[in-house]
Amino acid sequence: MKKYIFIVLAAAFALMAVSCEKESEGVTRITYYPTIELKGDNPVKIAKGGTYSDPGFIAEMNGEDVSDQVTVDASAVDMSAPGIYSVYYSIVNADGISASSVRKVFVIDPAGGIANVYYGRSRNASGSRDYKGCPTVISATTTPNVYFVDDLLAGYYYYGIYPGYEPTYDFHWEGYIKIDTATNAVSLASCGEWYFYEAGDTVSGMYYPADGSFAWICYGSVRVDLTPVKLDD
Repeated sequence: MKKYIFIVLAAAFALMAVSCEKESEGVTRITYYPTIELKGDNPVKIAKGGTYSDPGFIAEMNGEDVSDQVTVDASAVDMSAPGIYSVYYSIVNADGISASSVRKVFVIDPAGGIANVYYGRSRNASGSRDYKGCPTVISATTTPNVYFVDDLLAGYYYYGIYPGYEPTYDFHWEGYIKIDTATNAVSLASCGEWYFYEAGDTVSGMYYPADGSFAWICYGSVRVDLTPVKLDD
């Protein structure tokens, strides 16, 4: 009887071994995570009409250079129009584990046109909140003296009060400004509704042609200053 029990147990263990072997087929027991390190500046500043040349990158996995496996997508960069664009880098290992990185590209009008990239500063009336250095874009439209601003508050919310919430939440207040050519006064032409929008919200300020800067007040209390980004900043 014991002999039969031993034979049955041996057969069971053999079946288990075969089963485990089949289940483990195609499974990598050790996976190495890829990494991407960007070379050069981030952001890169380029003059409008120029050519984007990637500063380069290094990708490694298990101590080996795998840069040739990185996919680079620079299709969003438009050298014909001032703006802030993104170049995306990604790599995936054999087990589907990925790494990615993003480089920002500032396309700047060196002639100092109103349509340009700016560094914004936004602060409340009391001065208890004061945020500096937020990139802001003003773009031309087909309507004379009317310009689109990607955030009228120059990062007051998405860059200052609620950093890191985007892209889950959109705290940009997008809108259009109008510049009076006789006085250089700035006013709100129109804007879209957004998270903090209230009827009657206004923009009132000035454009200063001497240095290409802007200063305006939003909501009657948030002061915004915009200074053009220079290629050699």
